Amino acid sequence: DAARPATHPVVGAAMSGATLQAGPALGLACETLAELREASRQLMRANEANPDPNTSCVAGAAILLALLARERGLAAGQRVDVSMLVANAWANADDFLAYAGKPARPALDAALRGFGPGYRLYETRDGWVMLAVTTEPEWRRLAAALGDEALASPATRTQSALEAHFRARSAAEWERALLAQQVGCVRADGPAPGRFWAEDAHARENGCVAPALHARHGEILRWGAIVHVNGAPERRVAAPLCGQHSEALLAEFGRSVAEIEALRARGVIACESS
Repeated sequence: DAARPATHPVVGAAMSGATLQAGPALGLACETLAELREASRQLMRANEANPDPNTSCVAGAAILLALLARERGLAAGQRVDVSMLVANAWANADDFLAYAGKPARPALDAALRGFGPGYRLYETRDGWVMLAVTTEPEWRRLAAALGDEALASPATRTQSALEAHFRARSAAEWERALLAQQVGCVRADGPAPGRFWAEDAHARENGCVAPALHARHGEILRWGAIVHVNGAPERRVAAPLCGQHSEALLAEFGRSVAEIEALRARGVIACESS
């Protein structure tokens, strides 16, 4: 980077979203086993460097923008193209370009909890929340919701003041109260993804999971339909057992019961029972 001409914008070679989230872990000395373990913990807490999650989020955002433009009459139906390279450049825009006078990228604190008072994790009476307040109107709404006018001024808003407020109530209570005031604050220590998709009311109400009948386990939950077609019934099936449909398929192809039994006896087919 030091060799780059300062007067010309250049495209960065690396997408460093995971690097940003790792915070100081990449610079730790790691001279002791304890330091090595702490650096490893921080690296594992950062998002993976795989570009697929960024691409899917950006593709979804681009499609929604195109639909919004159509809804508002600003454009007819549009073709939306998003490449993996462009999507990750957009997701890491603050680090993708270098130019003279470019502001420094914000850095995480040593505990990996945030970039400043308004954008960080806070411990509550029961659990943790993630606060995301980035504009002055949001700060004013937060100050009003907490009854602390000092938070309305950049000169007097502090992390310690917010820590004291958040310890007074649980994470769930803060999420309900602040979202109702249009302040970005959500619980940050809920269930792992598996339990969330299986048990969370939000996931069920939005069709993210749906019941299906499994040959061995009975009724189970599986992922919901990604696309719904008007007039077409939704078909939800569970994963089959090994060879579950072999005999039925052979019968459709005209094989007799005796032929199917012979194939089974010779080990040509195997049909796992429930």
